[in-house]
Amino acid sequence: MTPKQTMRNILILSILVLLSSSCLTKKHKSDDAKPSTLTNKPENVASTLQLTGLLEKQGITTYQYGTHVLKTKDVIYALKSDAIDLSLFVGKSVQIKGEPVKGYPVSGGPIYVNVISIE
Repeated sequence: MTPKQTMRNILILSILVLLSSSCLTKKHKSDDAKPSTLTNKPENVASTLQLTGLLEKQGITTYQYGTHVLKTKDVIYALKSDAIDLSLFVGKSVQIKGEPVKGYPVSGGPIYVNVISIE
């Protein structure tokens, strides 16, 4: 094979990879547009949330945000707090008030809540 043929083959392969990745990206974005049975979509979030559930330490996740989680009947919320030590409430059923963190959820993860009070 001549260098010219090798370059042509590399160019064709590169184009095929780009086309297939753009098709996958378009398919993924259209999948996100489907209605969800869960309520953890940003359009369902008020400016201040009042939630009740079991507070647990955050484990290893695919979405990689939050220090703790709140498990309600049907939804899991990722939590953080700048004012409250959430580790004091691990394993307890709690009621929190918090604000959704802008720019989340990402990567199919849960709504991210900054906790401002807890009972």
